[in-house]
Amino acid sequence: MRVTAVFASRLPEFEIPGVMTWDERRANVEHAMSLGLPRLTVRDEKPGPLTIACYGPSLRDTYRDMRSPVLSVSGAHDFLIERRVIPEYHVECDPRAHKAKMLSQPNEHTEYLIASCCHPDVFRALDGCKVFLWHLDNGPESRLWALHHDPLGLSVCGGSTVGLRSFEIAHILGYRSMDVHGMDCSFDGFQQWAGKHSGERKPVQYVAIAGSNRRYATTPLMVQQAREAVTFWRTHDVPMKFRGSGLCQAMWKHSKDGRWAST
Repeated sequence: MRVTAVFASRLPEFEIPGVMTWDERRANVEHAMSLGLPRLTVRDEKPGPLTIACYGPSLRDTYRDMRSPVLSVSGAHDFLIERRVIPEYHVECDPRAHKAKMLSQPNEHTEYLIASCCHPDVFRALDGCKVFLWHLDNGPESRLWALHHDPLGLSVCGGSTVGLRSFEIAHILGYRSMDVHGMDCSFDGFQQWAGKHSGERKPVQYVAIAGSNRRYATTPLMVQQAREAVTFWRTHDVPMKFRGSGLCQAMWKHSKDGRWAST
């Protein structure tokens, strides 16, 4: 079993390729723009934290402790609704068609904040729901396209996953603190998610935090997400808590204690 050490002063570097080319994404964007949906806009500041529900395995244990308002991403949407927790918001920015399968229980109470690059099947799954459109700033091509075709629309920059991008969406919605559930960035045994998932399971990479005997089964994308999440916390004046017991939560705790530093 190969284990990569996550040392106190650095993390392993991984190159994370995009899942689709810009030409493929642009076809999705043009379809979304043709639907005449309202745009997401900057909202007034709100009191209290926003609960962000990601879909890591620890969500199974911590969802009972979540407090409204809740923003879900990925499969956390159906997971929560099946347990009678209706999120106030749901965010999606993955351009692949299979993400529509993770929205099997859309409802009239949730605001769906959907990136224009999402697949047409996602918008079809949300027909009749409250859907607000925004643009994923994913590099110069997407940025220039949005500036030219929808200059008044919001282009949202941020991290490499929908959970990380939801940090920026939270600020747009008016929230200035976050309570993050399920951003584990690691597996629980053989379980990569809190429940069923329409995506493919990725090859495992093992990492360990220096000074700890625990090894975390993860993937390069998850390690990168953990790095970005902790770096966001360290570089933004945003009170945050990471619930659960995965790799990301351990890194956050070490960072809080002054024993981990991003490079």
